[in-house]
Amino acid sequence: MKLKLDNSKTYEPFTNDEISKIFFAIKTEVGWKMWVSLIAMYAGARRSEIVQLRAQDIKYDSDSERYYILITELAGSVKTENATRQIPIHEVLISMGFLNFVNECDERLFPSLKPDAVTKWFTKLREKLGINRVDDYGNKKVFHSFRHSFITSSR
Repeated sequence: MKLKLDNSKTYEPFTNDEISKIFFAIKTEVGWKMWVSLIAMYAGARRSEIVQLRAQDIKYDSDSERYYILITELAGSVKTENATRQIPIHEVLISMGFLNFVNECDERLFPSLKPDAVTKWFTKLREKLGINRVDDYGNKKVFHSFRHSFITSSR
């Protein structure tokens, strides 16, 4: 038996039940609230990567016959050099009209949206849904937890 004496706290993934609650709450939202949350949920992208997406960052690969999101510093800042990547667009996003949404955008998908606005809105939604901000071990459940949920599910 080992006792972990580490004071650092991290982000906790959402449970499947919490993801379901959030999904059903956001699918009735309009505009950026729905799309930013769904992209985080189904692509595992960071909040700042999502809000700076451009229409030209949504691409089609004819070899795989799949749409994907290109995360690159050309759209704005990325956290690390390795953050440049292609993320396949999940069928749920496509079936909900994401490609139509992109086609209606001029340049930026969310032109005036700032990352802090996402955080403020999501905090209120999480509280409304009764999802605790901190788990029993002090790990946080915040918007960034979508990324950890995606990574955990992918593994």
